[in-house]
Amino acid sequence: KPDEAAVSLPADLDGQSFLTLLSGGGPSIDRNLIWHFPYYHPERGYAKAPDRIGINDFFTSRTHPHSALRRGNHKLIWFHEDSRTELYDLESDPSEQHDLSEIKSPLRDQLLEELQRNLQAMHARFATPSAPALRK
Repeated sequence: KPDEAAVSLPADLDGQSFLTLLSGGGPSIDRNLIWHFPYYHPERGYAKAPDRIGINDFFTSRTHPHSALRRGNHKLIWFHEDSRTELYDLESDPSEQHDLSEIKSPLRDQLLEELQRNLQAMHARFATPSAPALRK
């Protein structure tokens, strides 16, 4: 449904209206949310970037390639370099301070498998780590 804009949308357009949220209703999203960041940032001079991301420096950050999947209240983050994961319950821990990946390992494994399956189905690109000397 094109909602308030009164326009026709292509049938193959991926997405979902958030008009209910804007109108003060609750969230109506009933599917997973996936995001994928397959890059080192900054791409040049990575080793020289500050360690403290976004603290007194809102222009430079040092970010590693990672992907994430959110299902309901749970968010899984997968770091590509070392296959490390973090799992959070966003309802009880919205600032992502308490990693539950070891406590809830069956859920972690399920979400990771689902994330990787989706990335493969989308033919997602992945970063190719370069030699440390090239990242300076």
